[in-house]
Amino acid sequence: MPPDLSPFRAVLFDLDNTLYHREAAFGRCTDAYLRDTLRLTDAEEVRRVRALIHEMAMDGYGSKAAVFERLHALYPCSTRRLARRNSVCR
Repeated sequence: MPPDLSPFRAVLFDLDNTLYHREAAFGRCTDAYLRDTLRLTDAEEVRRVRALIHEMAMDGYGSKAAVFERLHALYPCSTRRLARRNSVCR
């Protein structure tokens, strides 16, 4: 069931960092994704994948689909689990 979004009246998009520091927010989001979804624990692997995501994201102008396609190619079991939350990935 989708979340109730009725309390929201507007959405702001800020790609030039005038309202919110996008790079810091993106970094926190990336770290959470690597930890919670891909379940990466090796510091060197986290650094490498974080750099890959940062490079492909192109400060918000890169293809989001391309980033997730690349991550799926690298970590098919983890990304399949995200797509089908109740499945068991083997």
